[in-house]
This record gives sequence, structure tokens and C-alpha cells, in this order.
Amino acid sequence: MKEKKKSNGKGKKFFKIVFGIVLILLCVNIIIKYPVHRYMGFNRMYKYMDMQNISRDDIKEVDAFRSTKSDRYEYWVVLKDMPEYRYEYYYYLKGDKMYSEISKKNNDVYDTVSIEKANDLKYKPLNNGDLVYFK
Repeated sequence: MKEKKKSNGKGKKFFKIVFGIVLILLCVNIIIKYPVHRYMGFNRMYKYMDMQNISRDDIKEVDAFRSTKSDRYEYWVVLKDMPEYRYEYYYYLKGDKMYSEISKKNNDVYDTVSIEKANDLKYKPLNNGDLVYFK
């Protein structure tokens, strides 16, 4: 007769430890990737807007969302005195950089404004809309 080997639970204990570590790392990644990234992006967006001389009192609305495709946060800002324009800020955590564009509303659809036209607006994009590094 074959004897059955008794398992002493080492395999299960090892699996539970590995599973716990993976779960902790996943939770830490989610906490950093979403709320912290969003918070840092808001701070950078306001800093960028300060460099453009846009007052926070002039903001009508801000929409913020994460773009998983490009691993960035996007902030769409509509100003009280320019409701037909939307200032779009894109924050990349890697490199701590921000990019901006300006769009104009045409029949409920926003189309990107050319750099030449954007430079004629009250609040111009920095560096002609190129990346701005904050480090």
C-alpha cells in the first residue's frame, strides 16, 4: 500500500504570503496611480495656469479624467469670460511634465485651435503649447 504524504502546510503558507504581498503591491499601485497622480496633476495644472496669468476666480468648470491609453491625466478648463474655448492640460507623471492645447466649441464639438490663433487669445499657451517640465 502506498502511504499518503502528509502536507505540513508550508506550500499553503507560502502561497498566502506571496498572495498577500501581491495584493499589497497592487493596492499601493492603485493608490499612487490614481488619487496621487490626479492630485499632482491638479497642482501642476494650477501652476501652469498661474504662469499663464489665469486666475482661479476666472474658472467656470474643470473636468478631470485619467487617460489609460496614454498614461496621463487630462484637465479640461472652461473660463467664465471665454466660454466658447476650452483649455486642455495633459499631465504626465513620468517626467513631471505638462502639455496644453486650446479648443474652440463649434456646434457642441470642440476643435483644436492652431498655435497662431491661440497666441491671439487673452491667455496664451506657454512655449507654443510644447511640454513644460516642472523639475
